[in-house]
Amino acid sequence: MPKTELGALLISRGLISRPQLDRALERQREFGGRLGTCLMEIGALGEDVLLSVLSGQLGVPHATRSDLASVPPELLALLPASTALNCSAVPFRLSADRVDIALLDPGDLALEDELSFSLGRRIHPHLATELRIVEALHRHYGGAIPLRFRHLLDHEHPGPKATAPQAKVSPVPQRLRPGSEDEGSSHQPHFAPPPAERRSIALTQEERDALAASRGSMRVAASVAHDPEASASKLDSGQFGQMLSEAETASQIGAALLDSLSKRFPRVLLYRVSSGRDEVSGWTGRGDHIDAEWLRHYSVGLHQATVFRELAGGVPFFAGHLEATPAHVALARCWDGSLERECLFLPVKVRGRLVCAVYVDQGGAGLSSTDLDLLKRVGKMASLAFERCILRRKLQTT
Repeated sequence: MPKTELGALLISRGLISRPQLDRALERQREFGGRLGTCLMEIGALGEDVLLSVLSGQLGVPHATRSDLASVPPELLALLPASTALNCSAVPFRLSADRVDIALLDPGDLALEDELSFSLGRRIHPHLATELRIVEALHRHYGGAIPLRFRHLLDHEHPGPKATAPQAKVSPVPQRLRPGSEDEGSSHQPHFAPPPAERRSIALTQEERDALAASRGSMRVAASVAHDPEASASKLDSGQFGQMLSEAETASQIGAALLDSLSKRFPRVLLYRVSSGRDEVSGWTGRGDHIDAEWLRHYSVGLHQATVFRELAGGVPFFAGHLEATPAHVALARCWDGSLERECLFLPVKVRGRLVCAVYVDQGGAGLSSTDLDLLKRVGKMASLAFERCILRRKLQTT
């Protein structure tokens, strides 16, 4: 539905005012998404009202939150996750001759044909709001929840729960699993604690060899970095190597990265990658004009078209100007919102998998004086430290 048509309809029914529509349209131009989502974000329209108006206008039934909350696993298995995420489609009810499926755009015949072919059944399209589609894709298919939708969902469940909070942990701590930031400590990154009921997981001989090798590599890296002829950079890589060789937790690795890089760059930010959901989230940062709140809640899926997808795909680093896409505009709000300044993203990987991304910039000076070889060595040293941290945690579960 064209945004002007929906806006005019809502105004004609007295559901929103012209100034509210203008605010929502301005937000849509800045952040993208559906007009209905933007109206919900500014508090101009409730989801039930929006769903009722859209359903009546399009002449299709709608799927409620309860419809999408509990879906039989055998039904979800009929639609591949890649198809569900690409098509923004969630099957939620199966009958003898059809599948009821929630869509953002019921009436898109080409999309319906594709879904019917994938499911091997006739489908009955239902309308769902953008918020509910995102929520259901996250719950059932592991899709990412962008920051704006997290805020909407948080408003639905304000305040802490009455019961004691339970930390979300990875059942098998073989890969890096980020935790959440403490509210009062935006510069103290940490990862989720191990499960209360530890599983007996023995290291393979290959992993034991890797653990021993990482310890030795860290000591060698630290000693080489102390050589005054190795680099004339202001970055004290020797001290950094020493800190990493002594680090036992991801928090300490993150602190070492911040302490060392902030001496060379006016702004440093770290992003972590969830191994279970392939999702990048803000971790911590140091420097001028960092929006700590936005950074703490920032998240984006690795499948989305961002610099993080390029880093995960094998790009050794990114240096230059970020493309002015809506996804990068949202990312830039973690610092001062500028996409005109040259910046550098450095991937930190463990056995080929992206676990952390480092952002640095030189302010208005550009990147011409940046020692890329030194930064690559820093990334390699951090990779060894993260791998050692992962293997140590796995060893502790034995």
